[in-house]
Amino acid sequence: IRGIGWVTRRAYVALATDETTASATYATLLTTTIATSLERGYLVIQFSVSGAQITNVASESFQVVVDTVPIKAAYTSSPVNYAFSVSMVVRTAVTRGSHTVLLQWKTSAATARISALTVLEEHAAMSVHEEAA
Repeated sequence: IRGIGWVTRRAYVALATDETTASATYATLLTTTIATSLERGYLVIQFSVSGAQITNVASESFQVVVDTVPIKAAYTSSPVNYAFSVSMVVRTAVTRGSHTVLLQWKTSAATARISALTVLEEHAAMSVHEEAA
């Protein structure tokens, strides 16, 4: 087992509104910026999402993007009026500087909803921290 690097910087963002998408192409759901201090290090990105499919049977896809580069994606499939949830942890190498991290989402053939403001069980949140190499 490799040793765990120490954490130097952190960023956190959570959805504070109700959002829907019917887009078949990725659209930004959450965004944050983090300024890293290490010459060589990693960004560790964690996200968690829960919402509902409100029309048609379809899949919801989520991808993590760092500085315009897609890093990793995940998806779920749900029938009409059913809940979905997705979570992921991604680790990617970065150099010192400012980095923009996006969580994007799309749906295959329906309308998906995340009612973070009005439904207690629905949310979207992302945490990013810098870790030593």
